[in-house]
Amino acid sequence: TFIVFALLLAPFLELPSYFYSVTNLTLHNAAPILGIVTYLGTKREHKINSFTSVTSGLYYLIFAYTVYFIRGNFGPTEFPYFFMDFKTNGWLTFAPPVFGVVYYFILIFFLLLAISYVLIKLSKIENSRKTVTLATLVLSLLAVTVILLNVILKL
Repeated sequence: TFIVFALLLAPFLELPSYFYSVTNLTLHNAAPILGIVTYLGTKREHKINSFTSVTSGLYYLIFAYTVYFIRGNFGPTEFPYFFMDFKTNGWLTFAPPVFGVVYYFILIFFLLLAISYVLIKLSKIENSRKTVTLATLVLSLLAVTVILLNVILKL
């Protein structure tokens, strides 16, 4: 959520007031950062893999398109995010700056896999040391830096 919002949505926000809203700051920033820190700080006994991270995105995708196909909506729009709007972008359109939704799905899929892979590696290091490593602090600092950059760009 944090990465997708910071890279795909925040730069295109037309209403800066939403960017500074409590809803946005908690939903797209604080919750994902706390989730990452919690994930890294929790000792796990069972084996996990990178593909586990893709399942929540897949569930959300199914949910969003189910809402659309039963004639629901997401407030003022039919789709929760512009990159899911196949009516405007098409499925496989490739005419920059317009990209079909399948290309966004592929990008997000590999982005989730990469993030999951890094988190699993960091988690193994932290679980073996039973302490918060420099990697977690750097990751948290990077997250806060991206938030601040978005805030500065929206001023």
